[in-house]
Amino acid sequence: MLPPQPPANHLVNLNLPPSSNSNRLPTHILALQSTRSDQRFLYPTHALLLAAHCTGVPPVPILPAGSTSLPVVQLKVTSPNLFPVLQTFLLTKSYETLISGILPVSASSLASFASFPPQQRTAKLGHMLYEKSHGSMQQLMVYSDQISAFWRLICALGVFDNDTWEVVDLTWDAVLGAMNLVIQNEDAGRGRRM
Repeated sequence: MLPPQPPANHLVNLNLPPSSNSNRLPTHILALQSTRSDQRFLYPTHALLLAAHCTGVPPVPILPAGSTSLPVVQLKVTSPNLFPVLQTFLLTKSYETLISGILPVSASSLASFASFPPQQRTAKLGHMLYEKSHGSMQQLMVYSDQISAFWRLICALGVFDNDTWEVVDLTWDAVLGAMNLVIQNEDAGRGRRM
C-alpha cells in the first residue's frame, strides 16, 4: 500500500518479499498531480521503461540493490489517471488494450478486426463508437475529450513512440467518422421530413 502523498524526503519505503526478482520490481514511484486539481496519483514504475519512451520524465537516481526505498518523481500533468493505460501499452504493445483503455470498447471486440487494413479498422471502430453513443454527438464529444486528455498526457511525458501515436490517430479518426455518421443521419432525417 502506497501513502496518499509522497513523504517529505521523496522516498517511499516498501515491504518486499525476500524472494522478489529485483529486475521486475519498480525502481521508483511516479507521483502525477493533476494540473486541474490537487489530486495526486502514485504509480510504481520502472526507470528503464520511462527512459526508453518518455523524454519528459527527468532521470531518476537508482538506489543500491536490496534497498527497500524507492525515489519519488513528481510531475504535473493533465489526466494522470490515464498513466496506467499508457504504461500497460508501453509494456505490452497491445493496441486493443490501449484503445479499450481510452474508449468504451472491449479489447476482444477490437481483436476481431485487427487484421483489417488501417482504413477498414478505422471505419469499423467509428461504427462501433457510433452505436455505443446511440448516435449522440454529445457522447462522441466525451470520447474526443478522452482522446485529447490522453494526447496531452503523452505530450507532457514526452512520448515519441510511433505505435502510441498510431493509436491516437486511429481513435481520433474513428471518433470523427462516428461524428460524420451522426451528421449524415441527421441530414437524411431532415430530407425525409421535407
